[in-house]
Amino acid sequence: MEGNALTYRSELTDRQKEVLDFLVSFKSEHRVMPTFKQIMQNFNWNSKNSVFTHFLTLEKKGFLTNNEGIREINLQRLHNEINLESKGNIVG
Repeated sequence: MEGNALTYRSELTDRQKEVLDFLVSFKSEHRVMPTFKQIMQNFNWNSKNSVFTHFLTLEKKGFLTNNEGIREINLQRLHNEINLESKGNIVG
């Protein structure tokens, strides 16, 4: 998704934005969420814990939902964040 990165409010770190961008891009292209292994490979991580930690953080911030172990992107939250940025609202 390089060159076409989405913009989110500053509550996400750069790495969290990269992970979320990857999840959105992968889901858009493949119609399913990537596996932990695919995420680990994309970011050159050696531990599933890195993926798990990012998932928990993105869930806590409302960008992912977890329904009985099935994680999905919270499209409404993502849409709201992109609209806030495109309108030039400053959140601080």
